[in-house]
Amino acid sequence: MGVALKDGFEQTLMGMRLKLRNPLFIPLYKVLGRSFSFTKLEAEIKENWRTIRSAIREYVRARKSGRRESKVGEKADLLTVFFNAPEIFDEETIIDELIDFFVAASQTT
Repeated sequence: MGVALKDGFEQTLMGMRLKLRNPLFIPLYKVLGRSFSFTKLEAEIKENWRTIRSAIREYVRARKSGRRESKVGEKADLLTVFFNAPEIFDEETIIDELIDFFVAASQTT
């Protein structure tokens, strides 16, 4: 998973460079509120991130339902903190936060 996140991060940077050079990207994003894949590479990057998010979502749901447990100390890890503040951390926000941590860690190791 670490390699997939690192690759996904690098692909995202590459994809953003491609999108920002495309004169249609910003006007379409402003009007429609979402980005479009104009090239095969952009579509692949989008699909890779969809796969990564799906894997993380399944893990989050397994932890939340009790099918998986924390192996950290007295079960005091980030997910436990997130689960204890549902008014702040909904499922999508948790996934976003976990991706941020993974991507940041992949660039520093």
